[in-house]
Amino acid sequence: VLVLGAGKMTEAILLGLKPKMDFSQWEIFSPTGVSARTLAQKLDAKVASDLNSVSSNPDWVLVGCKPQQLPDLKKLLGDKFENSLFV
Repeated sequence: VLVLGAGKMTEAILLGLKPKMDFSQWEIFSPTGVSARTLAQKLDAKVASDLNSVSSNPDWVLVGCKPQQLPDLKKLLGDKFENSLFV
């Protein structure tokens, strides 16, 4: 799973799931990388420093950004992860 965005809502959801989930293979990305690193440490997950460094084509991409950020996210993604399921 690739998580795009690591803000307060995404953090709350994932930390709530932590007791029942293994996040060790999940990758978390944020534009500056700061919030992604912080959340990844809390979850024992991996950090994607940029979208080209994502280890593989993820089965799932969890979009954790604000609606007004979606146009910029679309530009950033381009045709990356076109075979992934976006949630």
